[in-house]
Amino acid sequence: MVTADALNTQEKFASALIQRKADYCLPVKQNHKSLFYDIQLSFVDRTETCTLDLEKVDLGHGRIETRKISVLSGSCLPATLLMKWIGLNEGTIIKVTTRVNKTTGEISSLNPYYISSLNFLNVHIAEQYARAVRRHWGIENDLPYVLEVNFYLDRTQGKNANYLQKGSS
Repeated sequence: MVTADALNTQEKFASALIQRKADYCLPVKQNHKSLFYDIQLSFVDRTETCTLDLEKVDLGHGRIETRKISVLSGSCLPATLLMKWIGLNEGTIIKVTTRVNKTTGEISSLNPYYISSLNFLNVHIAEQYARAVRRHWGIENDLPYVLEVNFYLDRTQGKNANYLQKGSS
């Protein structure tokens, strides 16, 4: 399964992955207005019998993080969208609800949505998405560490457009 940032949530990209026999899991944001709102509406109008849910609680870094993965069949979306997004008719739409309770008592909540070509009838589908999303964001979160530690990004000081290090000419 290929995961990507919202920048890559494009019909041509999804189609190319399907042609190469790969599945996709792509985030949907408000720049895809129709798709975003139809997914949002699907989760509001959902019937509990056709939704797969998984909830996990993690403790660490001074907070309690609760993640709930809700999965619906992609076929609940309008036919016009299913024609555009290859693989979504047999695939799924996903809502991830993340709620963070910090030690300060502050609570924050986030609800990203995803589309995927992975078949809704797959066994343990919600667990597969939970892993895929966490691994994707794990890569995103580890990148700053690599840049700072391995490439000394925090020690580099840009003096001009060529980004020369301090003291060099």
